[in-house]
Amino acid sequence: MEGYSEQHCVYTEHTKEILCFNINSCDALNTKINETLAKKNVISEDVELLIILKCNFDSFTTASINAFSKLKEMRIIETNIGIVTSDAFLNVESLETLNLFGNIIDNFNKNAFANLKKLKKLTVRKHRNLDILQGHLSSLWSLEDLTINSAVEEIKKDSFMSLMNLVNLDLSYCNINTIADNSFISLAKLQSLLLNNNDLLIISQDVFKGLHSLSQLSIRYNSLSGLPGRVFQDLRQLETLNLDNNYIEELNNSHFIGLENLRSLNMFNNKVRKLPADLFDNLPAIETLDFSQNTIEEIEQGAFDKLPNLAMLYLGVNKLKKFPDNLFKNTSELNLLHVFDNELESICGVFSKNLKYLEHIDIGNNKIKSLESNCFQDLPLLEFLNLNGNKLEELRQGAFKDLPDLSRLLLDRNNIVTIPNDVFQNLPSLNKLSLSDNNIKILEIGCLDTLNNLGTLHLDNNQIENLPVGAFRKLVLLENLKISKNLLTELDCEILETLTKLTTLHLENNKLSKLMNGCFKNLKQLSMLDLSSNSIVTITEPVFSGLIELKSLYLRNNKLKHWTADAFTDLSALLYLYLDGNEIEVITAEQFDKVPELQLLNLDGNTLQSLEPNVFSKLTKLTQLRLSNNNIQSLPNGIFDLLEALKILSLDGNSIRHISNKLLVRLTNLLEITLKNNQISAIEPKSFYGLTSLKRIDLSNNKLKTIDSHTFTGLSSIANINLNNNKIAKLLLSDFEQCEHLIYVGIEGNELPPEDVNQFNQRYESGF
Repeated sequence: MEGYSEQHCVYTEHTKEILCFNINSCDALNTKINETLAKKNVISEDVELLIILKCNFDSFTTASINAFSKLKEMRIIETNIGIVTSDAFLNVESLETLNLFGNIIDNFNKNAFANLKKLKKLTVRKHRNLDILQGHLSSLWSLEDLTINSAVEEIKKDSFMSLMNLVNLDLSYCNINTIADNSFISLAKLQSLLLNNNDLLIISQDVFKGLHSLSQLSIRYNSLSGLPGRVFQDLRQLETLNLDNNYIEELNNSHFIGLENLRSLNMFNNKVRKLPADLFDNLPAIETLDFSQNTIEEIEQGAFDKLPNLAMLYLGVNKLKKFPDNLFKNTSELNLLHVFDNELESICGVFSKNLKYLEHIDIGNNKIKSLESNCFQDLPLLEFLNLNGNKLEELRQGAFKDLPDLSRLLLDRNNIVTIPNDVFQNLPSLNKLSLSDNNIKILEIGCLDTLNNLGTLHLDNNQIENLPVGAFRKLVLLENLKISKNLLTELDCEILETLTKLTTLHLENNKLSKLMNGCFKNLKQLSMLDLSSNSIVTITEPVFSGLIELKSLYLRNNKLKHWTADAFTDLSALLYLYLDGNEIEVITAEQFDKVPELQLLNLDGNTLQSLEPNVFSKLTKLTQLRLSNNNIQSLPNGIFDLLEALKILSLDGNSIRHISNKLLVRLTNLLEITLKNNQISAIEPKSFYGLTSLKRIDLSNNKLKTIDSHTFTGLSSIANINLNNNKIAKLLLSDFEQCEHLIYVGIEGNELPPEDVNQFNQRYESGF
């Protein structure tokens, strides 16, 4: 417990728990417990949980502690113990759960648990020199749940001999490298065995003998390179087998003898090269197979013929070049197929007519060059189809025929040039169509007309120069449209006419130089419009008319020099306006008259020189104002007076020379101001006075020579002051004493004496 150095106990009534920490003897523990219970008017019989935290005991025993007749659970955590005695748990016979975590124990008597006849759950974690399997468990006949995550290294034949009632055994993170034959033979009731994250190189055929009730076995993250035949033959009730993250290279059907009830087999991230035809013959109940991230080059014909219950098949990240014919003829329950990141050149002809429950196919990042007509026919429930990252050059008519439930079709990162008419026929449920990162030049008229339920369309990063009139006319439910990173030089207003449900529209990174008036007039639900990185020079009044719900407008990185006072008419709901990276020289208050709700205004990277005192007077709800990298030389007093909601002000990279003590006085909610890379040589005293919320100020890379005791007066919340790379020759620690929350003062690159620098580095952090 941070903050407590004295010996202490705390009782919590609603959990009936007592927590004791920093206690140095068992007698002191007993005393503190009694004192605490007396203060709370509680008797020991009321306590159900005892936690001992960060204590130090030469010898640990509960013999000196008053009997806890109803104590159910004890936790001993991060405690130093010389010896755990044979009567360690003498007065806690009712204990059902014991958790030992991160302790340092020099000597642990093998009879320490002898009195815990009712113990059902034991957890031993993070103990360097305690091997709990060396005879310590022999009296725990009632134990049902055992977790050991400490150094063990070896499992011996008699390690669990007395634990006949054990149901769950977790031996993960134990550095185990050897397990003797028949080590678990007495654990007839065991249902879960976890051997994850150990150092097993091999396991013998008889290691799991006798585990007739086991339903879960996990040997993840070991170093197994192979398996002996019949190793799982006694595990008739096993349902889940995890062998992922090993080095297994070869499998045959003898490895799975006895697993007739297995439902899930995880072989992720091994070195398997081949799936033989009879490999899964002994696994009739399998529902999930994961062989992703192996080196599989071949699946023999018939490999899945005896898997009638297979529902999920993961084969991603392998080296498959083709599937054998009729591979899925008997897997009528298949619901999900992942074969991404392989070397498949064709997929057509693979899917059998019986795959009536298949909903999800991921064959992205293969080498598929073409899709024949009816390639995915007879998949009536298919909802998701990923063909991203293949080598498709054309889409043939009928390739996606008769997929009535398909809702997402992904065709990104291919080499498609043309979208032909009628290629997306009979896709009544399609909600998302993604064609990003292709070479599309032509959208044939009517190619999207049948997609009446389309909600998202991505056409970004292609070679589209013109969109045919009516290209989107039937997409009346479209909400998200991306046409960014193309070669559009103009936008025909008819293109957007019917898209009344559109909420986001991406047109950035094209070659648009002019926006036609009224193009967006029907987009009354549009929330985000991105026109960045085009060649727009000016904006006139009717351009944005109708955009009554627009919240975010991106016009960054254009050639915008000016806009009329009424250009933002109808944008009364606008919150975020990005005008950075343009060629704007002058702005006026009237230009922002129509956007009174604006919270963020970004004018970074323009050519602004002088600003009128009232230029931001209409923007009273502004919380972030960015004016960095302009040519501003001075800021008139009063320019920020009405921006009382402002939290972030960025003025970096200008030519500002002087900060007046009247400039910022009204910004009482300001959290951060950055003024780096200017020409500031003077800051009037109390220039930041009253900025009680300010946490960070950056004045680095200026020409400041002096900082006096009044410069930062009133900054009661300041944590970060950066004065690096100025010309300051004198700085006193006492000038910052009033800043009680100050953590960092950057003073590198000034002209301060070394002793002053050392003083500041000792008092404040030197990193930023």
